[in-house]
Amino acid sequence: MSEANIVTVDASNVDEYGFYCVKNPKHPGYKAKRAWLENRWQEGLRILLVHDKKAGSLAFLEYTNGEHAWRPVKADGYLFIHCLFIMKKEHTGKGYAGRLIEKCLEDARELGKYGVAVVSSEGPWMTSPGVFEKKGFVKVDKRDRFDLLVKKFHEAPDPEFSQPGLDATREGKSWQLHYAHQCPMHAKCVEDISGYAAEIDLDFEAIELTSPTIAQQSHNGFGVLTVLNNNEVVADNYVSKARFKNILKAKQ
Repeated sequence: MSEANIVTVDASNVDEYGFYCVKNPKHPGYKAKRAWLENRWQEGLRILLVHDKKAGSLAFLEYTNGEHAWRPVKADGYLFIHCLFIMKKEHTGKGYAGRLIEKCLEDARELGKYGVAVVSSEGPWMTSPGVFEKKGFVKVDKRDRFDLLVKKFHEAPDPEFSQPGLDATREGKSWQLHYAHQCPMHAKCVEDISGYAAEIDLDFEAIELTSPTIAQQSHNGFGVLTVLNNNEVVADNYVSKARFKNILKAKQ
């Protein structure tokens, strides 16, 4: 029988439990995310792990205060979910997602929040809206393929998507990659894309989003990774080197 419990990860125990997507401390994404977290704990960020004594961490949910969300949203007064993920197929269907959402809602009540908000999508790198709707979340705004959902505890202003505000033509680069280390997978993406761009002498710049205020001005609902060509969004999630080559070919 599983002995899985929910563990709250913060500054006091992150080195004991780690964080979920990348587990190897030698991985560049691990180092980047670990450094990113140092400035996030004081903003209210927490990671909830479904943790089994024998199997280790099975699923996770990351949340923060809405004012410090790394998504293009206005969600003051709410807790905001960045990610909800169950890595292995054999761990799905066991109620872990529901348990994590319920724990997040419990934390929001204890903190006196209006409720909990999240950006969701049926597309890649996001949890589908149905997972949250099962727990009483409703859609209150939409931007491209992304839905903004909320579960309120009482009458309160709706969260909403914010408008793009980043200067996508900064320094005159026709190709730009905007990224943040909120996702530990982005370190490899930046390395691969930047290396290939240099190899073919592409007019390119990789720009790190260094604060939630900047991330809240993102050009797409995912917020923490965007590829732009002449101010047009051509990718709104993780891009491999092979996929980037295909994007360039389609633009020729």
